[in-house]
Amino acid sequence: MKAKGSGGFALPILLILLSALAVFVAVKTLRTFGSFDLRASIRTDKALQLARDALIAHAAWEDSSPGSLLCPDLDNDGFADGSCAPNAIGRLPWRTLGISPPLDGSGECLWYALSPGARSQLPPSWRGASRSQPALNPDYTGELNLRDSTTGQSQQVVAVIIAPGRALSGQSRTSTGTGCNGGSANAFLESRDGINNASGGPSFVTGNPDNTFNDRSMGLTSDKLFAAAKARVLIELAGRDVPAKTGLRFLFGPSSIPSMSPGEFQDPLSAHLKMDFLNPTIRHAFPAPDTPRPSATTVNPAIEVQDIDGCAHYIVTRDKLGSDGLPIIGPGGTPEREVVGSAAGNYSIEWLCFNGWLDYTQYAPIDPDSARLALPGWQAEFSVASPPRLVRTPTP
Repeated sequence: MKAKGSGGFALPILLILLSALAVFVAVKTLRTFGSFDLRASIRTDKALQLARDALIAHAAWEDSSPGSLLCPDLDNDGFADGSCAPNAIGRLPWRTLGISPPLDGSGECLWYALSPGARSQLPPSWRGASRSQPALNPDYTGELNLRDSTTGQSQQVVAVIIAPGRALSGQSRTSTGTGCNGGSANAFLESRDGINNASGGPSFVTGNPDNTFNDRSMGLTSDKLFAAAKARVLIELAGRDVPAKTGLRFLFGPSSIPSMSPGEFQDPLSAHLKMDFLNPTIRHAFPAPDTPRPSATTVNPAIEVQDIDGCAHYIVTRDKLGSDGLPIIGPGGTPEREVVGSAAGNYSIEWLCFNGWLDYTQYAPIDPDSARLALPGWQAEFSVASPPRLVRTPTP
């Protein structure tokens, strides 16, 4: 009886050991003969996530128009190019983002493409319903499409980040001193389901690897991008300085002349924030361009405000010069003026208005010098004496 009991106890142990051995052999076989490397896969996932988070952080906090994205690195030096064509694709600009080059599991640098309407090179005054580019706000979903060939599902995205994987047959890559291998997009990226990742969009594809395709892509959705950008918008609207020098905190305070009451900024129908960005007092509460320095061709320069669809757009004007290089005097005895162009840079008063952020911002006055601002996912309370304190709130 004792021997029988021992055998009955030993059988389950043996089965467990055999099962463990089978799993070990299966994983080892996949790793050795199926080119499946779990560590490489995890490294690729981490690199894609790091790149996406860095792009979101830059778009929300470092760029001067929240939600806009850097151009790709088109010359493989690690820096974002200052401008790019609508369907440009290049490497992730890791130096500009301030991170180490995120390498995929094969040791290759990541590739990156963005929606044409999200490019940070575009002036805010071009944006909005009546302008040439879409507004950058929570309604913007991007112009790119990412298809998963494994599931057959597609999603609209603002940007795509691609891990190219190891070189496949016919792809030739060169070693460089920049930290990223050289070569055209076709030397790194492949096609599947009639979609060529190397073309720069608007369609991209990802899926399980094989001998002809091993791109792994991650999309940056509007939801993730604007979850961070909305926090930046609330801070700009409230005013971050101590003492209050900008935003609503300045307008409520005694330093603003005339000082405005919190109740003046609530739309009674929608409970949204309302502002007349052409009002000189309100303009004074948001950072404006510095007056350019005069030069031989820019005599007596000045910053002026142009009304575009009810939004304030900053332009530079100067004295108009004659053929002798001297100012042309008009009928009133003063020099004639001409427009040089838009003021350099993007300014909060411009992107707040042209991107329509007030249409999304809930607003409630609390007392004579404080109020509450909210965008889906975020809430901020502030007063003249206290800068905004951001609080995460559930989204419906």
